[in-house]
Amino acid sequence: MLGERDKADIRTLYRDAADKSRQVRILMELFLASREEILDVLGPMAEPGRPKPSKKGLPKRSYTPEFKDEAKRRLRAGEGVHQVAEDMGVNVRTVATWAYYVRREERERNAKL
Repeated sequence: MLGERDKADIRTLYRDAADKSRQVRILMELFLASREEILDVLGPMAEPGRPKPSKKGLPKRSYTPEFKDEAKRRLRAGEGVHQVAEDMGVNVRTVATWAYYVRREERERNAKL
């Protein structure tokens, strides 16, 4: 069973890895865990639907609705914009925009009460 410190280390090592697919195998060996356990710890970070970083002149990155929902869920839970952006590998301004929409939705919901 993986402890909280192990889980944090797994996320950090995965986020900093150059080759994500190889890194999962390395983490499995390093932490003596199954692929499912590693992917459970990584959550949406390891989802194949996550786009590659864009380079200047290429189209903007797009994110799957599930990926955005996970970020919004974490923002609603009180996590900071910078922490969510760092953990999920997304630009801080992008997450700040999502946070704006989360706050706006909450204001509209409260106004209806």
